[in-house]
Amino acid sequence: MGIGWPLINYKAGILGWIKFCLMPWLGYHFWMSTFTMVHHTLRHIPFKSSNERNAAQAQLNGTVQWTASTANYPKW
Repeated sequence: MGIGWPLINYKAGILGWIKFCLMPWLGYHFWMSTFTMVHHTLRHIPFKSSNERNAAQAQLNGTVQWTASTANYPKW
């Protein structure tokens, strides 16, 4: 980081920061937050308080398999 960041700034300027740091981070953040939200907001998955929670049972109950018959995917 001590070499890479100053080198990006020297060679590419602020557009280099946007292209090589900000845009990949935004893409990754969008991808991970979208699919985390999809996997953790389904109505049939029970959410329990910490004193009722069993780790093994939560993993089994929280497993979601998306197939064409259970979801309406866009044509693209």
